[in-house]
Amino acid sequence: MTAQRDGDHDASFRGFTTQYLGRAWTQADGRPLTVIAETEHRLGTSLPPELIAFHHHLGDCKELLNAHNTIFTLEELEIADGYLFIAEEEQNVVSWAVPLQQPDNTDPVVWQRVNDSACAWYSEEQGVVEFIRSMLDWTFGIAHSSAH
Repeated sequence: MTAQRDGDHDASFRGFTTQYLGRAWTQADGRPLTVIAETEHRLGTSLPPELIAFHHHLGDCKELLNAHNTIFTLEELEIADGYLFIAEEEQNVVSWAVPLQQPDNTDPVVWQRVNDSACAWYSEEQGVVEFIRSMLDWTFGIAHSSAH
C-alpha cells in the first residue's frame, strides 16, 4: 500500500478552489502523500486513486470539506461492514461510502445509507470524482453538468 497520485484528476481537483471558493489553489490545501500512505496503513487497505488525488490536492481545504455535508479528512476515514466511509450528511442522517470489494479500484461507485436501524445501502450511480463534484455543485448552487 503506497499512496500514489492519480494524475488524471490533479488539475480538476486543483480547479475546485477557483470554481467553488473563487481563489487559486495552493499546496497548503492538500495533504502530503506520506500522510495518505499512513492512512492506508492505518486502514489496512489502499485508497482508490481518485480519493488519493482528492486528499492530495484538497484534503486540508476545510472550506470544501465542511461546506455543508462533511467530506471526511484522512483521519476521519473509517472502514465498517466492508465499506470505506468517505462522507456524511450534515445532520448524520446519511453516510456515503465505497465498497472495499469492487471489480477494479478505479473511481469506485459511491453508495449511501440512511443511518437508521435498517442501514440499507443505495447506489449513487456515480464514482468518487463525480460524487464529490455533484455534492459541491449542489452546496455552492452551481447548475450541475457532467461535462466538467
